[in-house]
Amino acid sequence: MAWEVETTNEYDVWFMEQNDDNQASIRMRVELLKELRTQTENHVFRVAFIFDEKRNAVLLIGGDKKGKDEKRFYQDLIKQAEAIYRQYKKRK
Repeated sequence: MAWEVETTNEYDVWFMEQNDDNQASIRMRVELLKELRTQTENHVFRVAFIFDEKRNAVLLIGGDKKGKDEKRFYQDLIKQAEAIYRQYKKRK
């Protein structure tokens, strides 16, 4: 089954800040839409996403986990993702 993928403004801004190699690596994983993790030589990327009520994948926000406290990184990423999804739902 092919998924339609939607993104948030926050994700788009974050994604555009990445260099071409990082964007290609992230895009490859997004297209697979498995667990959204990818690693490059210098980065350990994670992308928070959710499937909405229409079963579309919504990319909420991304982050680079490399060199950060893992527990804190995920707490912060999830907190941001939840807030962004609440705003996303209001816009729909």
